[in-house]
Amino acid sequence: LIQLSEWLDHIPEAVQEKLRMHAKAEVWRKQAADQDFLHVDHEGVPWAAYEDFHVKTRSKQDKKRARHLRFLALAFREFDQSKTNLLSKEDVKRAMVALKLPSEDADVQALFQEIDTNQDNLIQLSEWLDHIPEAVQE
Repeated sequence: LIQLSEWLDHIPEAVQEKLRMHAKAEVWRKQAADQDFLHVDHEGVPWAAYEDFHVKTRSKQDKKRARHLRFLALAFREFDQSKTNLLSKEDVKRAMVALKLPSEDADVQALFQEIDTNQDNLIQLSEWLDHIPEAVQE
């Protein structure tokens, strides 16, 4: 029999990071469930419906893909400080800092330009899900 503390001491760092991310996702899911009725998108659509539409249309009934998209959507919501369902450059910079990614102004601008395909200086959930680089997702 192995003790929990002994087991935790021997878990590879990569596995520990995945467990931490999973735990964060669970917290975000709970917060989202508790607050769905409070938050609407910029067109007045409740977050749950907004997220569900974007995830379902992109996952094509692939459950693994749907889980991944929901995680990305919850990350988007977490980074959206104003809860408008839009990310500003300041939101993206805070996200990059939190994720320990390069976050100089040029880095933020480059990532923002890659994701903001309609060039309105805001990132919508659809842009985030469709254009976020793989390196940022990991």
